[in-house]
Amino acid sequence: MTRTAAALALVFALALPARAFDHTPLDGILKKAVKGRFVDYDVVAADAEILKAYVAAVAAAKPADLGSKTDQLAFYTNAYNANVLLAVLDNSRPKSVLDVKGFFDAKKYQVAGESLTLNQLEEKKIRSSGDPRVHFAVNCASYDCPPLAATAFSGKSWDRDLERLTKEALTRKDEVAVDDAKKEVRVVQLFEWYQKDWGDEAKVRAFVAKYVGADVAAKVTDPAYKLGYRPYDWRNNGKK
Repeated sequence: MTRTAAALALVFALALPARAFDHTPLDGILKKAVKGRFVDYDVVAADAEILKAYVAAVAAAKPADLGSKTDQLAFYTNAYNANVLLAVLDNSRPKSVLDVKGFFDAKKYQVAGESLTLNQLEEKKIRSSGDPRVHFAVNCASYDCPPLAATAFSGKSWDRDLERLTKEALTRKDEVAVDDAKKEVRVVQLFEWYQKDWGDEAKVRAFVAKYVGADVAAKVTDPAYKLGYRPYDWRNNGKK
């Protein structure tokens, strides 16, 4: 190849749009393994080598090649969920991830050239977006986590997926429980732990009210009703 031809080939290559990171392997696993709010870890185990290869690709990815902001958020959220699935298998499917010392804050995972704990991955790469709906996209393999999405995330459908998952989580049975006798509305403890992601209690109430039925919404936003938080259920979210 002449220098001119080589130069033209390089120019042509640089002009092509960057290839998006391929989340197809994870997508295939999720479509088979997610059963409503539960995960069939037998299915995940059967595809363990595919999952490991996907996680290896996540580790080797270059941040500069991850695309738009929503592409990046989709990438890091998929990375979180995939590493959690693999960690559950690696730890012999514990009854609770809290039984595994350092599950969230000690073990490091390689993600796009960085060594991060799950907590660091969530806080630095996902929660830092400032969108509290991300809490309904990350899944910590626990019963009270918003259900794991049955498909991998993509930048193109990121906002749409967050809106759908948030609504699905908040409208499932007993997720927002009203006790008229006690004048109390109870939501999962996640809203208490991360209240600053919404701003204050009033904004938590307004957020929840947006996604539930009108009758419940009226009580969620009524200051006469106390906002309570039910203890988090950390039991493994394996298929029952």
